[in-house]
Amino acid sequence: MDDRERTKAQLMSELAAMRRRVAELEASERTVGPMGGELQESEERYRALFERTLYCVYIHDFEGRFLDANEAALKLLGYRNDEIRSLTFSSLMDEAQLPTAFETIRQIRETGSQKKVTEYKLRKKNGDHVWVETDASLIYRYGKPYGIQGIARDITERKQTERALVENEEKYRDVVERANDGIVLIQDGVLRYANRRTAEMTGYAVEELIGTPFTTYIHPDELSVVAERYERRIGGKKVVPIYESAVRHKDGRRIDVEFNAGLISYEGKPADLVIMRDICERKRAERQIQASLREKEILLKEIHHRVKNNLQVISGLLLLQSRELKDRQAIEMLAECQNRIKSMAMVHEELYRSQDLSQIRFGEYIQTLAADLVRSYKVDPHIVALKTDIEDILLGVDVAIPCGLILNELLANSLKHAFPCGRRGEIRVEFRRGQDSELMLTVSDNGIGFPQDVDFRKTSTLGLQLVNTLTDQLRGRVELDARRGTAFKIVFKSTIS
Repeated sequence: MDDRERTKAQLMSELAAMRRRVAELEASERTVGPMGGELQESEERYRALFERTLYCVYIHDFEGRFLDANEAALKLLGYRNDEIRSLTFSSLMDEAQLPTAFETIRQIRETGSQKKVTEYKLRKKNGDHVWVETDASLIYRYGKPYGIQGIARDITERKQTERALVENEEKYRDVVERANDGIVLIQDGVLRYANRRTAEMTGYAVEELIGTPFTTYIHPDELSVVAERYERRIGGKKVVPIYESAVRHKDGRRIDVEFNAGLISYEGKPADLVIMRDICERKRAERQIQASLREKEILLKEIHHRVKNNLQVISGLLLLQSRELKDRQAIEMLAECQNRIKSMAMVHEELYRSQDLSQIRFGEYIQTLAADLVRSYKVDPHIVALKTDIEDILLGVDVAIPCGLILNELLANSLKHAFPCGRRGEIRVEFRRGQDSELMLTVSDNGIGFPQDVDFRKTSTLGLQLVNTLTDQLRGRVELDARRGTAFKIVFKSTIS
């Protein structure tokens, strides 16, 4: 009971006690003579309490005719004091409320008070309506039942709020029922609510779903995971709210769904509000896409394999042709062409073996190409050592092929010219990330050095012409450092990972 209820109950008690005292004094006056000042004093005290209280206090007879009302009641209804005796239940209430009002009068006459607080919708003098709740009891005069005295409280604002809540509930229920996703409320492991879409998804009627364990409708393959998530969420533990699972249709079919679950309070206890989205079509589309991607991967692998084979055929033809030649310079030229073709073929070979058909690990490619060139030029690794400093970087095919050709030309240049007459030395290949997403490919040696009178940008040799052309293609730049042997650095930008 809140403070307002306690105050009302206390007022009812005080009014009843004073009214009983007045009735007792009146009865005594009839039997033993005038009581004098005590009766008058009691009546005045009763009247003061009756008039000054902020609650609406009223008196009516057993026929529903009003006998008296305090200022608060008159103000609420808009009547004057001289109009009280003209008011009846019928003038204030709708006809549908009259049976309840007269049944309350009967209860009070039999028991002395009404069983429970009653609510009425009353008409004011100006035609507006006001809601009140009343609590009444029997009063006496000269020792006999005289009428009924009650207290009324204005509850119009509360009723308006309740009506708004009902309207909002109806509105939101309509939204939930029209939703394209299944929506359920789970409490203590049991379905407390399920919308129309849930019934459509599972094949059960809504009446069949309500009151049954929610695990009944989870697909057996997903039961343990879903049950564990529910227990963790109800237990207040952190759980990812959105996840994929499956429910079991009434006919046994698996229905793939996306669950979006959250913890709420329902009737004072924790409950799980779950939105279920049917993702069967999405899953089917994903499977089709995956199958299509696998087919395309197989096709691309086959293309790379065939390109590599075709390049190897061309290399083989050049080898056969070189065996027919006697001119040493022509033979060397064909050998250089073979190496260039091999560098391109190796890119396709790496792509064929790669899990990602759009990129290759260029560090592995450098190691393989460098070793192949050393064998091709028959260089003794004990005389000329090959050192590498390579980061693990992915390159797309459009970058890898020109980079491979550049590497082939620079390595071949060092292997052919840097160490004449059995001179010992070292060739170093570096490939690393620089600043601002730049990549740096460096081929250096500590050999005899690059000729001082030759401009590498304007040379007539095909190899360096290719280096310059391919670097431009990469939108990069070539830097030469000839202070200690020869060091070519190619700097370019590319998407890397």
